[in-house]
Amino acid sequence: RGFIKIAMQTGASLVPVLTFGETALYAPGGGAVMWNPVNQALLRTLGMSLPILSGWMGTMQPYAVPVNTIVGEPFVVEKNSEPSSDQVEQVHTAYCARLRALYDKHK
Repeated sequence: RGFIKIAMQTGASLVPVLTFGETALYAPGGGAVMWNPVNQALLRTLGMSLPILSGWMGTMQPYAVPVNTIVGEPFVVEKNSEPSSDQVEQVHTAYCARLRALYDKHK
């Protein structure tokens, strides 16, 4: 909800954007037996893990698959230098509704 609060503080419009097909760009990489313990250790110590992916012919080049990005209409946000949590939640709910409508229209 941080981006909603920043948009409200600056009066910037929010633009709902969805991309379809990006999950097909890569496949899970091999070597899970070796990488899973490393990723678990990273997650415990740093709070993050590394994605183990492979693309075309086992490289980091993505597979040639269609990826479509849909850009919705800008959502005008009224400027408010100190929005309350409830106000941020209201705008977030409205933004999510626009994302859902965009998804339903183009799925």
